[in-house]
Amino acid sequence: SIAEKILKQHNLPYEIFSELILSTARNGMKNPSAFQTGPAFRNDKKTLARHLSLLSKNKNYRKIYLMLSKSILDSRINK
Repeated sequence: SIAEKILKQHNLPYEIFSELILSTARNGMKNPSAFQTGPAFRNDKKTLARHLSLLSKNKNYRKIYLMLSKSILDSRINK
């Protein structure tokens, strides 16, 4: 629902996420840890910082993003 709100603020259709959502669900049902990707998994600090700056106006979104990113990074390190 957060993605939907952000997309609406920028006049973008939620449907642009359809394939990503379906792909994530399919991969998650196969082997979630094998398909984990993204800036948190790669520890891509530049991209993480850019995402956080885009979320700077909403502290709740930032908090959620930080918690999820930390969880992903921690799971990668603790393998």
